Amino acid sequence: MKGKILASIVAMSAILGTSSLACTTILVGDKASNDGSMLVARSADSKAIKAQVFLIHPATKNQTGMHSSKAHDGANDFTYPLPKDGMRYTTIANSHTKLHGAVGYNEAGVGLSGSETIYAKDELLKVDPYNEESGITEDDIPDVLLPRMKSAKEGVKLLGEIVETKGAGEGFGVVFV
Repeated sequence: MKGKILASIVAMSAILGTSSLACTTILVGDKASNDGSMLVARSADSKAIKAQVFLIHPATKNQTGMHSSKAHDGANDFTYPLPKDGMRYTTIANSHTKLHGAVGYNEAGVGLSGSETIYAKDELLKVDPYNEESGITEDDIPDVLLPRMKSAKEGVKLLGEIVETKGAGEGFGVVFV
């Protein structure tokens, strides 16, 4: 009996004492919180020493051109037209590169968390494969959606249209608030 208890303690210490490299999102709806607040929390899958930075992206007017994942050291060749008039928005990005914001809010008060990697089963990817060459990836989601979306519903619709027309470059989970 003592052996099983000791083995359990050692196993739990090993599991809980290590740093897990997995993005995690926690959502608490307004009916589940004590005061009616909606809460969104997330952790990043990077080392504690890898600092993050809060960035403010100014509003844009009469903008032309394309958002290019490759131009921003992204995962592939995803491109998407820049919004003519983009809203001011914030992101939390890698402090060294100032790129690939994981979360953010825009001036309309709409936010998202868009960098939770999800892995699909191989048999499902045979039916509906990723477009790894030029589909949207989690690195691009905040910079493409936040300057445009005026509501969470609009963000869901836009991301769905992008995935339907250009494909998803990888599996990801996105939270809109």
